[in-house]
Amino acid sequence: MTGSGPAVAAAIASVRVTAAESGLMLGPLSEVIVHVDDMALEVAFYRDVLGLEVDVQSDDWTTFVTGMCTLALHGGGRIGTRNVRINFDVADLDAVRAALGERGVETTDVREPVPGIRVADIRDPEGNIVSLEQRR
Repeated sequence: MTGSGPAVAAAIASVRVTAAESGLMLGPLSEVIVHVDDMALEVAFYRDVLGLEVDVQSDDWTTFVTGMCTLALHGGGRIGTRNVRINFDVADLDAVRAALGERGVETTDVREPVPGIRVADIRDPEGNIVSLEQRR
């Protein structure tokens, strides 16, 4: 299915099923993989700037402990344009923005896409968007 807009949305809605109905037996999201050009630079950002704990590290593959879902960096270069958005929950968005500002990281203005959810974005060194989300 290609394209976008109301026709595609209607087509998707007409075939939407629950996970149980699909028979696919999908479990929780377990890993997000970001293909990177400069592994050392990206590892330093996620480890030293964002404070994530490294689980496994090599020249071509590094994973971080993030809770139920692993963040993995895959070396060897990006496979397309910047089409990855990583989302982290935060308890206090204003405090996180202030701490990142002290580390030289620019954040977007805070937006509230739906009532009760505040979001700001940063970019990693290769330009991938990292969203910081506070739920009230």
